[in-house]
Amino acid sequence: SLRTRLLRPGGITLPDNILRCGLVADHSPTNPWTTKESELTALDKFNEAWVRSERIEKFLMPMFDGLGCGRLLD
Repeated sequence: SLRTRLLRPGGITLPDNILRCGLVADHSPTNPWTTKESELTALDKFNEAWVRSERIEKFLMPMFDGLGCGRLLD
């Protein structure tokens, strides 16, 4: 079967807005953004997938709403 690649090995990703107003997007009661459930759920889902991926070397720049930088390893 053919696999379509969207990014070649060594390619860079720059996900923007991975924090919410400087806070980690989570569903804890101390997070003031838990009222925006749909936005928070999508952001949390992306963050979990990005962080858990072993194919991406990554780091987070905690400025403004968060900027990530990742490099595809394979």
